[in-house]
Amino acid sequence: MIASRRHRPATAAFGALVALAAGAAPASAQWSDSATLDGATAATAAPAPVERDYIVGAWTDSDDCAAAVAFAGDGTFATADGGAGLWGLDGTELVLAGAGGVRTLRITPVDQDTMEMVNEDGSRGTSTRCEPDGGGNANFVARDIA
Repeated sequence: MIASRRHRPATAAFGALVALAAGAAPASAQWSDSATLDGATAATAAPAPVERDYIVGAWTDSDDCAAAVAFAGDGTFATADGGAGLWGLDGTELVLAGAGGVRTLRITPVDQDTMEMVNEDGSRGTSTRCEPDGGGNANFVARDIA
């Protein structure tokens, strides 16, 4: 069982890593390598490959969809602060490339709207999908990822 939204110790990790790849400075990155699932570390079983359609959409690690990262089906991504780049999947690895370089996250889908990730430095985080028709991200997604 996944830790609830009120207990996500590394929530800034996903957005900060995407911001780095996009070339933006991560203003509030607070990564922790002590994230756990119900008090136990995550299992190390080999997960199934992640499908592209799963990633497409807007994702937040702070419950603020106005600051979401939007992933388009054509392999581009955009951040709310104007960063942009390309993304791709290699099995369970989400590869992000932008002005700030290339970053890789290992992702594990929890359900259709939640994913966990392990960043390059070993820190862990959780991201949730934003609703496409609200939550503060509709204009951002339409403007930057259409």
